[in-house]
Amino acid sequence: MSTEFKGLKVVVSGAASGIGLATAELFEKKGARVARLDFAPIETGLSFQVDVTDEIQVAEAIAAADNELGGIDVMVNSAAIFLYGPLLETPVAEARRVLDVNLIGTFLVTRETVRVMKSRGKGGKIILFSSELAQLGREHHAAYCASKAGVSAMVRCWAKEFGPDILVNAVAPGPTDTPLLDYENLPEHWKRLESSNPLGRIGQPKEIAEAVLFLAGPGSNFMTGQVLGVNGGASMV
Repeated sequence: MSTEFKGLKVVVSGAASGIGLATAELFEKKGARVARLDFAPIETGLSFQVDVTDEIQVAEAIAAADNELGGIDVMVNSAAIFLYGPLLETPVAEARRVLDVNLIGTFLVTRETVRVMKSRGKGGKIILFSSELAQLGREHHAAYCASKAGVSAMVRCWAKEFGPDILVNAVAPGPTDTPLLDYENLPEHWKRLESSNPLGRIGQPKEIAEAVLFLAGPGSNFMTGQVLGVNGGASMV
């Protein structure tokens, strides 16, 4: 096992599957101590079942993770849900749920993490998740795109608010082979759309996790307020 991140104390939300799971596992392989948060129960390691839209649950989970780990050095906030549907056929409750999980959930988890980081008088790194679709937009994805564009905006605001002690950046993945995308069961025209980037394929969770670990490591110490695109070249800025 690598010891690159030995002793680092990390919390990962959305860690039951997909990118969050790959990120938690990669941190652990490199020596970090990891607390996992998810709406779904997690059977392994230090974990907490939490609804990120619930203010009390989030506060209790972050405080518990901080207590168990003896501090939080890095928070990876990857919890998210997806919504596809034409505007005229989308119930407001479904749109609101996407905004609640992806945007308000990110707000709550970040707020409580900053609170415990400051209470210990330490800095840290917070890594959020935006999306290539926050820049590109896509028909039938308005609520999801809006939620991720909001995350990108919060990154810039919080980088200014909490620097220089706490660095805030984000990863913006392209289509990735996770249960959220369910690529294998997509219609063929959607598969072609999702892989229509210069690399001609979708990403793998570990590839996104590697970008997260870069932002958590010393190589990103002069970065804050940035949204790092990991999308096969689908979006270039």
